[in-house]
Amino acid sequence: WQTEEEIAEGVIAIYNRLLTDGGFGRMTPSLNDVRGDDVWSESPWTVYPLTGDFTIFSAYDVLEWPWREYFIMVYRANLILERAGEIDFDNPEHGERLKGQALFLRAFTYYHLTENYEQVPLVLSVPGNADKYYPETDSRDDILDQIEIDLANAMELLPDSYNNIN
Repeated sequence: WQTEEEIAEGVIAIYNRLLTDGGFGRMTPSLNDVRGDDVWSESPWTVYPLTGDFTIFSAYDVLEWPWREYFIMVYRANLILERAGEIDFDNPEHGERLKGQALFLRAFTYYHLTENYEQVPLVLSVPGNADKYYPETDSRDDILDQIEIDLANAMELLPDSYNNIN
């Protein structure tokens, strides 16, 4: 975390988690979609019909997959937000865009965390030691307030358009 390029690669690493099977690549849309009235599942994998019927067991291990993927994204976003402040960017506007993307992605992830798990820990920094690895959950209102703050800050940092941006 010593160069502008490393911060940019870190932001790409956050986006990379959107492709994973356990998160946004499959489980998030699948688990969200089957809860709709216009969708049903004939899958032999019981996670889909049980989720669609709102009868899935909380101990079903597949429900841990999105949780894991979401918190990897939160961790990476927090890492970028902390480390970007230590870098002298050749192009300060590029640095602002990278921080804005990290804020947006953290807000996006927390939205999905609260929609799927309701009460989650609000982690806004990289844990400094093992004592901080298992924080208490925060209220849904606190999470939604932080989502608003992150999105407002992201809007300040991100351009209205990416046309003509180098």
